[in-house]
Amino acid sequence: MMSRRIGRLLAQVIDITDGTRHLLELSEQDAWALADDQAPLLDRRQHDALRRMAITALLLVSEEAERLGERFDGAP
Repeated sequence: MMSRRIGRLLAQVIDITDGTRHLLELSEQDAWALADDQAPLLDRRQHDALRRMAITALLLVSEEAERLGERFDGAP
């Protein structure tokens, strides 16, 4: 049971970190595009929505890791 929860948490961490990295790369590309007077890939509203999604996902996985850690701390 515990190993399944750890495996699920690790999969979530991988997905979220990969997704967040891609969002940051898109943001960086858009900054370069704007510096070169080119159109960005995403508008400000899309950037804001994606940033909020990344923040929420990171908070959720952090809370899950904390809960799982508490179970280890309480284990015999």
